[in-house]
Amino acid sequence: MRDVHRCRVRACALWGGSVAFALLHAGVVVAVVHVLALGLPTGRVIMAYLVAGGAAALLPTPGGLGSLDAALALALTAAGAPGQTAVSAVLGYRLLTGWLPMAPGLLVLGLLFRSRARPCRKCSASCWTTPGCTGAAPSAWRYGTWTTPSPST
Repeated sequence: MRDVHRCRVRACALWGGSVAFALLHAGVVVAVVHVLALGLPTGRVIMAYLVAGGAAALLPTPGGLGSLDAALALALTAAGAPGQTAVSAVLGYRLLTGWLPMAPGLLVLGLLFRSRARPCRKCSASCWTTPGCTGAAPSAWRYGTWTTPSPST
């Protein structure tokens, strides 16, 4: 952690990304709540998401599945939304943030299988078989780029 905070750019990227992630997800909840016409103020919905996210962190589950959903439905209900509509808002949030982003990935996976792209055997599965493959496997990730081993003589 100290290494990250020694470099201001990395620290800003770390903390800025964390804040942006929370605010973007809160924005998705706000959008779903407004689409469902719950009539809740935006600030209250954002606060409900942040409180639910904090409460869900007490029960760590992968992606907050289950714990965040229950806490968010409870928080929206406490903020004044009817129970069934709050659950609908949570399901809409999960659809937009969890399931919908998988569609492009599945599309690309299908295209890779159709083109019969396979990992390159020369490179120890580090690149895809493409014209111009050098067969040199990257050895380490340093300073934001792959470094290749020098040829031994």
